[in-house]
Amino acid sequence: MTLSATKGGIVQQASGGREGQKARTRRDLLDTAARLVQAGGRPTVEEVAEAAGVSRRTAYRYFRSQEHLLADAGMEAVRPEMAGIMEAVERPQDVEARVLALVAAMHEGNRRYEPQLRAIVAANFAQEAAAPGEPNQGHRRVEWVRQALRPLEGRLEPAAFETLVSGLCVTVGYHAYRLLRDMRGLTHEEIEPVVRWMAVSLVRAAGEN
Repeated sequence: MTLSATKGGIVQQASGGREGQKARTRRDLLDTAARLVQAGGRPTVEEVAEAAGVSRRTAYRYFRSQEHLLADAGMEAVRPEMAGIMEAVERPQDVEARVLALVAAMHEGNRRYEPQLRAIVAANFAQEAAAPGEPNQGHRRVEWVRQALRPLEGRLEPAAFETLVSGLCVTVGYHAYRLLRDMRGLTHEEIEPVVRWMAVSLVRAAGEN
Protein backbone atom coordinates (compact mmCIF):
# COMPACT_ATOMS: atom_id res chain seq x y z
CA MET A 1 0.00 0.00 0.00
CA THR A 2 1.30 3.47 -0.84
CA LEU A 3 0.28 6.97 0.22
CA SER A 4 -0.24 9.87 -2.14
CA ALA A 5 -1.19 13.49 -1.65
CA THR A 6 -4.27 14.95 -3.30
CA LYS A 7 -6.00 18.31 -3.11
CA GLY A 8 -8.24 16.92 -0.42
CA GLY A 9 -5.46 15.45 1.68
CA ILE A 10 -3.75 12.08 1.81
CA VAL A 11 -5.35 9.01 0.33
CA GLN A 12 -4.31 5.39 0.20
CA GLN A 13 -3.66 3.77 -3.12
CA ALA A 14 -3.27 0.08 -3.68
CA SER A 15 0.02 -0.78 -5.36
CA GLY A 16 -1.54 -3.62 -7.30
CA GLY A 17 -5.11 -4.88 -7.44
CA ARG A 18 -7.66 -4.54 -10.20
CA GLU A 19 -6.43 -1.22 -11.61
CA GLY A 20 -2.86 -2.50 -11.73
CA GLN A 21 -4.00 -5.58 -13.59
CA LYS A 22 -5.84 -3.44 -16.14
CA ALA A 23 -2.71 -1.38 -16.74
CA ARG A 24 -0.67 -4.57 -17.22
CA THR A 25 -3.25 -5.97 -19.64
CA ARG A 26 -3.17 -2.80 -21.70
CA ARG A 27 0.62 -2.88 -21.70
CA ASP A 28 0.64 -6.52 -22.82
CA LEU A 29 -1.66 -5.68 -25.73
CA LEU A 30 0.51 -2.76 -26.83
CA ASP A 31 3.73 -4.76 -26.55
CA THR A 32 2.23 -7.65 -28.50
CA ALA A 33 0.91 -5.33 -31.22
CA ALA A 34 4.33 -3.67 -31.54
CA ARG A 35 6.04 -7.06 -31.81
CA LEU A 36 3.66 -8.22 -34.54
CA VAL A 37 4.09 -4.98 -36.48
CA GLN A 38 7.89 -5.24 -36.25
CA ALA A 39 7.56 -8.73 -37.72
CA GLY A 40 5.93 -7.18 -40.78
CA GLY A 41 2.27 -7.66 -39.92
CA ARG A 42 -0.72 -5.41 -39.55
CA PRO A 43 -2.61 -7.31 -36.86
CA THR A 44 -6.25 -6.87 -36.01
CA VAL A 45 -7.48 -6.41 -32.45
CA GLU A 46 -8.55 -10.07 -32.46
CA GLU A 47 -5.11 -11.26 -33.61
CA VAL A 48 -3.33 -9.20 -30.98
CA ALA A 49 -5.70 -10.44 -28.28
CA GLU A 50 -5.06 -14.06 -29.23
CA ALA A 51 -1.28 -13.58 -29.31
CA ALA A 52 -1.36 -11.82 -25.93
CA GLY A 53 -3.57 -14.47 -24.35
CA VAL A 54 -6.38 -11.97 -23.73
CA SER A 55 -10.03 -12.38 -24.63
CA ARG A 56 -11.31 -10.41 -27.62
CA ARG A 57 -13.94 -8.77 -25.46
CA THR A 58 -11.28 -7.53 -23.04
CA ALA A 59 -9.06 -6.24 -25.85
CA TYR A 60 -11.92 -4.18 -27.28
CA ARG A 61 -12.41 -2.51 -23.89
CA TYR A 62 -9.01 -0.90 -24.32
CA PHE A 63 -8.83 -0.42 -28.09
CA ARG A 64 -11.99 0.23 -30.06
CA SER A 65 -10.56 -0.50 -33.50
CA GLN A 66 -7.52 -1.86 -35.30
CA GLU A 67 -6.52 1.71 -36.19
CA HIS A 68 -6.69 2.79 -32.54
CA LEU A 69 -4.56 -0.16 -31.38
CA LEU A 70 -1.90 0.17 -34.07
CA ALA A 71 -1.71 3.94 -33.68
CA ASP A 72 -1.27 3.69 -29.92
CA ALA A 73 1.33 0.95 -30.29
CA GLY A 74 3.21 3.06 -32.82
CA MET A 75 3.25 6.09 -30.55
CA GLU A 76 4.34 3.98 -27.58
CA ALA A 77 7.37 2.91 -29.59
CA VAL A 78 8.68 6.50 -29.68
CA ARG A 79 8.71 6.81 -25.88
CA PRO A 80 12.42 5.86 -25.46
CA GLU A 81 13.40 8.31 -28.19
CA MET A 82 11.49 11.15 -26.54
CA ALA A 83 12.93 10.31 -23.13
CA GLY A 84 16.48 10.73 -24.42
CA ILE A 85 15.97 13.96 -26.35
CA MET A 86 15.56 16.24 -23.33
CA GLU A 87 18.46 14.67 -21.45
CA ALA A 88 20.73 15.20 -24.46
CA VAL A 89 20.60 19.01 -24.35
CA GLU A 90 23.95 20.71 -23.78
CA ARG A 91 22.91 22.02 -20.34
CA PRO A 92 20.57 19.40 -18.81
CA GLN A 93 19.47 21.76 -16.02
CA ASP A 94 18.46 24.51 -18.46
CA VAL A 95 14.66 24.25 -18.36
CA GLU A 96 14.10 26.46 -21.39
CA ALA A 97 16.50 24.35 -23.45
CA ARG A 98 14.75 21.17 -22.33
CA VAL A 99 11.32 22.58 -23.17
CA LEU A 100 12.49 23.79 -26.58
CA ALA A 101 13.95 20.33 -27.27
CA LEU A 102 10.56 18.86 -26.40
CA VAL A 103 8.76 21.35 -28.66
CA ALA A 104 11.05 20.53 -31.59
CA ALA A 105 10.70 16.78 -31.12
CA MET A 106 6.92 16.90 -30.76
CA HIS A 107 6.57 19.27 -33.70
CA GLU A 108 8.49 16.85 -35.93
CA GLY A 109 6.45 13.99 -34.48
CA ASN A 110 3.22 15.78 -35.37
CA ARG A 111 4.30 15.77 -39.00
CA ARG A 112 5.77 12.27 -39.06
CA TYR A 113 3.03 10.51 -37.10
CA GLU A 114 -0.03 12.57 -38.04
CA PRO A 115 -2.09 9.54 -39.24
CA GLN A 116 -1.48 7.72 -35.95
CA LEU A 117 -2.21 10.81 -33.87
CA ARG A 118 -5.38 11.48 -35.82
CA ALA A 119 -6.55 7.91 -35.17
CA ILE A 120 -5.87 8.22 -31.44
CA VAL A 121 -7.72 11.55 -31.23
CA ALA A 122 -10.70 10.09 -33.10
CA ALA A 123 -10.81 7.04 -30.82
CA ASN A 124 -10.57 9.19 -27.69
CA PHE A 125 -13.25 11.54 -28.98
CA ALA A 126 -15.64 8.58 -29.19
CA GLN A 127 -15.14 7.98 -25.46
CA GLU A 128 -14.95 11.25 -23.56
CA ALA A 129 -13.64 9.85 -20.27
CA ALA A 130 -10.99 7.20 -19.79
CA ALA A 131 -12.30 3.88 -18.54
CA PRO A 132 -10.99 2.66 -15.16
CA GLY A 133 -7.47 1.36 -15.63
CA GLU A 134 -7.03 3.19 -18.93
CA PRO A 135 -4.64 6.17 -19.11
CA ASN A 136 -6.11 9.62 -19.61
CA GLN A 137 -5.97 11.17 -23.06
CA GLY A 138 -2.55 12.63 -23.78
CA HIS A 139 -0.88 10.72 -20.95
CA ARG A 140 2.40 10.48 -22.86
CA ARG A 141 2.43 14.26 -23.41
CA VAL A 142 1.97 14.87 -19.68
CA GLU A 143 4.83 12.50 -18.92
CA TRP A 144 7.16 14.24 -21.40
CA VAL A 145 6.25 17.73 -20.15
CA ARG A 146 7.00 16.66 -16.58
CA GLN A 147 10.34 15.29 -17.69
CA ALA A 148 11.22 18.56 -19.44
CA LEU A 149 10.37 20.52 -16.29
CA ARG A 150 12.14 18.16 -13.90
CA PRO A 151 14.80 20.72 -12.86
CA LEU A 152 12.02 22.99 -11.59
CA GLU A 153 10.59 20.41 -9.18
CA GLY A 154 11.26 21.68 -5.69
CA ARG A 155 12.10 25.16 -6.97
CA LEU A 156 8.50 26.09 -7.72
CA GLU A 157 5.59 25.79 -5.34
CA PRO A 158 3.73 22.53 -6.11
CA ALA A 159 0.61 24.38 -7.29
CA ALA A 160 2.67 26.63 -9.57
CA PHE A 161 4.54 23.62 -10.96
CA GLU A 162 1.28 21.80 -11.75
CA THR A 163 -0.14 24.93 -13.40
CA LEU A 164 2.95 25.12 -15.62
CA VAL A 165 2.58 21.44 -16.53
CA SER A 166 -1.04 22.05 -17.50
CA GLY A 167 -0.18 25.15 -19.53
CA LEU A 168 2.52 23.36 -21.50
CA CYS A 169 0.26 20.36 -22.10
CA VAL A 170 -2.16 22.73 -23.85
CA THR A 171 0.64 24.49 -25.75
CA VAL A 172 2.62 21.58 -27.16
CA GLY A 173 1.40 18.47 -28.93
CA TYR A 174 -0.97 17.52 -31.68
CA HIS A 175 -4.09 19.35 -30.47
CA ALA A 176 -2.36 22.76 -30.62
CA TYR A 177 -0.77 21.78 -33.93
CA ARG A 178 -4.13 21.01 -35.54
CA LEU A 179 -5.74 24.11 -34.04
CA LEU A 180 -3.10 26.40 -35.52
CA ARG A 181 -3.41 24.66 -38.87
CA ASP A 182 -7.19 24.62 -39.01
CA MET A 183 -8.08 27.91 -37.30
CA ARG A 184 -5.13 30.08 -38.28
CA GLY A 185 -4.20 28.37 -41.53
CA LEU A 186 -0.52 28.16 -40.57
CA THR A 187 1.88 25.85 -42.37
CA HIS A 188 4.01 23.24 -40.62
CA GLU A 189 7.00 25.61 -40.80
CA GLU A 190 5.01 28.55 -39.39
CA ILE A 191 3.62 26.64 -36.42
CA GLU A 192 6.84 25.78 -34.59
CA PRO A 193 7.99 29.39 -33.88
CA VAL A 194 4.56 30.16 -32.41
CA VAL A 195 4.67 27.12 -30.13
CA ARG A 196 8.27 27.88 -29.12
CA TRP A 197 7.26 31.43 -28.15
CA MET A 198 4.26 30.24 -26.13
CA ALA A 199 6.23 27.54 -24.32
CA VAL A 200 9.14 29.81 -23.35
CA SER A 201 6.72 32.54 -22.26
CA LEU A 202 4.99 30.12 -19.89
CA VAL A 203 8.29 28.91 -18.40
CA ARG A 204 9.52 32.47 -17.85
CA ALA A 205 6.21 33.59 -16.37
CA ALA A 206 6.30 30.70 -13.90
CA GLY A 207 9.82 31.73 -12.82
CA GLU A 208 8.76 35.33 -12.25
CA ASN A 209 5.87 34.48 -9.92
